[in-house]
Amino acid sequence: MREDIIPVGRPLSNSRCIIYDEFEQTVFVGQEGELFVGGGGHFAGYLNRDDLTVKALVKINGKLYYRTGDIVRMDSNGLINYIGRKDHQMKIHGQRIEAGEIERCLLETHITACVVVKFGDDHLVAYVQCSNIDEEVLRKYCRSRLPPFMVPSHFIVLNRLPLNANGKVDRKRLPIPDFLASSVSTTSKFTLPKTEMEERVHDLWREVLKTGDKRISTVTGFFSAGGHSLLFIKLYHHYQSIFNFDSHMLSITPFLQQATIIEHAKLLESIKLMHVKPKEWHSLHITEDAIIEQQILMSAASSFWLDSLRDFKIDQCLHLPFDRRRLSDEHRTGRGISASFNFNEDLSKTFLSIVSMYKTKPEYLALAIYYAFLFKLTNGDRDLCIVTNVHGRYKPELMSIIGMFANVIPLRCKFDPHWSFTQLLEEVQQMASDSLEHSYFPLQRILAQHSQTSKPAFLDTSFQFDSNTVQNIFTNVNIGDACLCFAPHSFKIGTDEIAS
Repeated sequence: MREDIIPVGRPLSNSRCIIYDEFEQTVFVGQEGELFVGGGGHFAGYLNRDDLTVKALVKINGKLYYRTGDIVRMDSNGLINYIGRKDHQMKIHGQRIEAGEIERCLLETHITACVVVKFGDDHLVAYVQCSNIDEEVLRKYCRSRLPPFMVPSHFIVLNRLPLNANGKVDRKRLPIPDFLASSVSTTSKFTLPKTEMEERVHDLWREVLKTGDKRISTVTGFFSAGGHSLLFIKLYHHYQSIFNFDSHMLSITPFLQQATIIEHAKLLESIKLMHVKPKEWHSLHITEDAIIEQQILMSAASSFWLDSLRDFKIDQCLHLPFDRRRLSDEHRTGRGISASFNFNEDLSKTFLSIVSMYKTKPEYLALAIYYAFLFKLTNGDRDLCIVTNVHGRYKPELMSIIGMFANVIPLRCKFDPHWSFTQLLEEVQQMASDSLEHSYFPLQRILAQHSQTSKPAFLDTSFQFDSNTVQNIFTNVNIGDACLCFAPHSFKIGTDEIAS
């Protein structure tokens, strides 16, 4: 819970309060939702405006409630915490954002007033009422207090915010931002690239920001030039690809802290100095081709998994209902209980007919169903990450080799509750096929990309699809006169064993 959010109290004795999510389902403790107030004290309706009355007064379980439009959440003590207004919520790149939270952060800088609005589909713009304040000061303060996707891409400082007759900010009269023009005006001089590296960085900025023929001053900040967090990540990936470095050599953090063309050019120049000076002549061998190919594959896989788990909370468990208390690692037995059930013939035929209808694989359909099940079971978790086992024999020449090649890979689905099942299946199929394509990248190296997390929670939930109709390529392995094959093995687990 945020300490700067003050509770508004509990319902009065003659009133009732219900908190609903966007699907009109009651929320659990700590989850945000819209407040509905019932009981004595609510008004009879709008005079001669039945259309407004129907929207404001709703019946829930046969009782009348007033839809407040306030976004709140209830804490473990039963206190209701006010978050903001529903009509001030915005969505940027799939992230739901409460403008009031950003405004409260800005007000901590001792400005008079402010308002945050969404501009287009990609940008948050903060309008600030203050006589003298530097835009970069506001941006740095927001970066230190807010997640990257909540930092406004542009700040406009006004002497006074336009107000309507009711004394509230008139959003329609707020000036429309011109990112490039205003960013030039905030600098004392429009500075052109002076070195070859600055020119290369400048061209990359123009490509990512899609500025066309307009040039960008080398002292203008990336976010002032119209960028946002996702575009910045795209720019960073361009840097990695072109200048051949990874996040271990130079992370994204210094680029964020020094977000101008001049500073980026200096950082990229430092990479060139870190590389060992190459020899003038090299002796090439056929065997080196395989090493080079392997390095290219690993580099591509590393970038893929870094992107796949970006912004994911590695240490956050799924909100699954458990019958028993989770044990600490030192008390886990490693034993568990298996619960199974069989599809009847009709259900199996229906399942396979759906596979045929969607022209997909049975494992992809089963995985999509599993994600839908987890979404319902977790009461609406949208960022679902699980793991699956893969055989790790990604090359034909590995198929006949004896050894342990198995690997575990994460499968992350950003679940959108507005999807149809067809859309969910398409998303899962694309995500799973992309993940399997890079499944040769070891789990240890995937986790090493997030070394700040000691206990990745997504390893606790897994998915495995085994089809008895598929012939196992490892059924028989011949070694000289000996033939190795799989044999069934069973073991008993007591019903009192605790699942790990």
